Amino acid sequence: MKTIQVVLDAKLLKAADVAAKRQKVNRSALIRHALQAHLKRLRELELEEQDRRGYAAQPHREEEFRAWGMPPHGRKTRERAIGHLSTVTVAPITSTIRGMPSEVILDVDDGMKGHCAVNLHNAVTVAQSRVGRRVGSLGAGRMPDVCPALRFSLGCG
Repeated sequence: MKTIQVVLDAKLLKAADVAAKRQKVNRSALIRHALQAHLKRLRELELEEQDRRGYAAQPHREEEFRAWGMPPHGRKTRERAIGHLSTVTVAPITSTIRGMPSEVILDVDDGMKGHCAVNLHNAVTVAQSRVGRRVGSLGAGRMPDVCPALRFSLGCG
């Protein structure tokens, strides 16, 4: 860690000291945590703006997501659990790539016919009986790409 100097007005310094005492941390820890939280929120705002621009540039088309549980889709439920569940979580796959943080780009290496995207904003859990033909499945190596997109879509950091 490095020591820095920060200028605060008296009112803000007093509020920081009160908060630090309440949290049972020192002033430096309070400021570090506050700065980390602020930087995380700035990144979330950047991602939300990227998401907004993606939809503004290429709005949903009706044919993109006809009916839930119908192809094309990709299963998102853990493979080993599928046989024991009556429902699975699926997400639509579309050839419209918006470049949003809620998308995972796929291609022929993922078993797709070409370049496309899984849209995690539109993931839904459906009865297995409603699920149509599987068009692809992501290997464990791709799940690190899915998890941040899903966290963004659900707003859970």
